[in-house]
Amino acid sequence: MTTKSWNALVARYCLGLAGYIAREDEEALQRGYELGRRALNLGCGVVDVARLHQEAFVKLVRNGPPFVVSAQQAAAIETFLMEALSAFEVAHRGFRDACERLQRLNETLKERHQQLAVSIKKLAREVSRRKKTQELLQDSELKFRSVVESAQDGIITVDDRGRVVAVNRGGEVMFGYRRRALIGKSVTRLIPKPLRAAAAFTLNCLARGGERQHLERPIQSVGLHRDGHEFSLEFTLSTWCTRRGMF
Repeated sequence: MTTKSWNALVARYCLGLAGYIAREDEEALQRGYELGRRALNLGCGVVDVARLHQEAFVKLVRNGPPFVVSAQQAAAIETFLMEALSAFEVAHRGFRDACERLQRLNETLKERHQQLAVSIKKLAREVSRRKKTQELLQDSELKFRSVVESAQDGIITVDDRGRVVAVNRGGEVMFGYRRRALIGKSVTRLIPKPLRAAAAFTLNCLARGGERQHLERPIQSVGLHRDGHEFSLEFTLSTWCTRRGMF
């Protein structure tokens, strides 16, 4: 604070103190609180306010007529000083409350951080578990495909609408088709025309859970090669369900 600002504050304080000594009313006392707030805003501390009070009182005594301070006036002077200092008490209380709120917030954040750390560990374990499960599924699928592809028998998978979804190498050789020519097509193209209606009916029943007797024994039938010739074959049926439906 500059000397000019300090002297101006001393002069205002002197006027306020003189007014309260003369009247001792609430309005004059409120002036003491306002001067304390002004000193606080200017960066003054409690010691600075004590010095301010002292300089203002000395100036008041020097510039005014000689007088003896009575007990009542001494009490008024003390009250005015305490009112000026109350601005600091309010500020300190607000600071203390803010610190307490900040402490509670920090405790809450610490608790949330601990909860988050536990959740992250659980998530990491779950991710690791799922990764291992995925790797096992991939290994299982590779083994399955290896077995299916190496089988000499034809293995054909169809969905619940009778559409081909997978064909192994044995199936390609048996029916003379490349698998890409069969995927998504009706499996009935591998069956002679006179037998297609019966085959479609059987597949439809299996998709709805019926015709279970066809799953119990090999079936003697006739296949249709790509070049149009028919050949005898024996096949077995099995069904399984996934989230995508029955196959």
